[in-house]
Amino acid sequence: MADNPFSATALQKVTVINYTCASIQAGCVLLFAYQVLVCETIQSSKKVALTSLFTHLNCTLFIGMLALISFYLCNAKSHTLILHGHEIPPSLYFGPDLSLALAVHANFLFSWWRSFKIIRLIFKEHFKLLERTLMILCVFIYAPVVPAIALMIDPGYMNHGFLNVREILFGILAVCSTLLDFMFIAAFSKYLRGAGLNAEGDTRFQWIAMFGISSSFWNFSCMSMYVIGVCISDADLQMVVVAVAQSFASGCVLSLLGMKIVLHRVRGVKPNGTSVGVGVLIVRPTSAGTRDMTT
Repeated sequence: MADNPFSATALQKVTVINYTCASIQAGCVLLFAYQVLVCETIQSSKKVALTSLFTHLNCTLFIGMLALISFYLCNAKSHTLILHGHEIPPSLYFGPDLSLALAVHANFLFSWWRSFKIIRLIFKEHFKLLERTLMILCVFIYAPVVPAIALMIDPGYMNHGFLNVREILFGILAVCSTLLDFMFIAAFSKYLRGAGLNAEGDTRFQWIAMFGISSSFWNFSCMSMYVIGVCISDADLQMVVVAVAQSFASGCVLSLLGMKIVLHRVRGVKPNGTSVGVGVLIVRPTSAGTRDMTT
């Protein structure tokens, strides 16, 4: 039997939070599948092609949702084991840490691709630096997974500062993620206020800006509350606060999925009067080196 510093009530609350979040993400997956297969393909009278289904943004969003489901289920399983007095196996440290890293990475990629053109326009002089910074940030995203791998190789690592190293790396990730969210919010806000809106702004970009800021807000709230949570000395309160913080990641995914759905339904007109397709201004790289803006 493992020593349990948590009360049964707190463990049950956290378990319910994680199962609820996993259920919400499962609903998001079903809604995403309906949107892509029915609304964007069948109802739009498009031929079902792998290239139209497995786009950069579709794959990124889908992976992010599946990763969050895995993360919440692993957490729920871990707290259930603690509740019944069992040790948490190393795989249940590795599973949620890898799942969270994949979810955060997917969010960063989606955020970058959706606003690539805007960021380049707003931060012309520093764009290359921001691009390199994002690449370096990917290292920090997966850094918390390394201690979990070490624990799977040598379970004795648990007695040599595993949890402390893990929390420090998550703290660094939280700081980096917060700074990146500030950049996205600044780019959206400045674009809406400045010449970019006069050049090619329309209702579609207003939706993009709104959902983009919403996504960044949820992510910022998640990281901020997580940092606050790990600083709380009371074990039960710390566990609950961290679980609530992690639940905010669902809000981030809901914002991105909502943006995708709304952009499919909002068909605007370019300033020159020509009709535009669904969801332009969502930017992804193309093989030709240009920028293709699609959903």
